[in-house]
Amino acid sequence: MEQEYLWKYLSKIATIEDTIKVKEVQYEADPSLDNRELLMKAQVELTKYLHLEEEYWKQKYGIRWFKDGVETLNSKISKEQNTFLEALPTEEEVRKIVFALNRDSCCGPDVSLELSIRTARIS
Repeated sequence: MEQEYLWKYLSKIATIEDTIKVKEVQYEADPSLDNRELLMKAQVELTKYLHLEEEYWKQKYGIRWFKDGVETLNSKISKEQNTFLEALPTEEEVRKIVFALNRDSCCGPDVSLELSIRTARIS
């Protein structure tokens, strides 16, 4: 019975991933709001089934694997390192990253968005 549930989740995940690939191609060909919505709905459905699969494994093996992973991570990262990793980037860091972007590699039809980001004054 358990294997049936797992197989159901894995099959559904594979199907949704294939659907997302198709929806991505459709959105790239026609970046309309309808195509974007269809792509996002498929991504939400994938997230749901990935969560169900994760819950399956948690129930099957208990929460121990999660606790062991957290304990291992905590023992390898100092409190200062953790604080640094969780900190939001500064305005200057964001500015440097945005201006370091290759203006010729902008994804999709939103070249004007990339240009407006570069020319916008960050306040």
